[in-house]
Amino acid sequence: MAASPHPVEVEDMFQAVLAGTLSREDADHWAGQWVYDADSEIKPSPIWLALTRLADCDLRHGPNLPYLHSAEQIAEWFEDFQKAQRSNV
Repeated sequence: MAASPHPVEVEDMFQAVLAGTLSREDADHWAGQWVYDADSEIKPSPIWLALTRLADCDLRHGPNLPYLHSAEQIAEWFEDFQKAQRSNV
């Protein structure tokens, strides 16, 4: 498994999803490298929380139904991540 992603990489993913330049499914796949890896050594942290949220951003209420999480909610997750990163500096 790859090392934990750098915080800038996580920010880039959030920004790309919010800008529509990266699909939610692609964000899920990227974050899932760590979230769904039983051997992941990422400890609970702002990065871990952000990865779990990105891994869930493509969930839908059902087939061909709207996403479970709105773009506004994803933007809030991103803001939460940024605030947590600033407080860890």
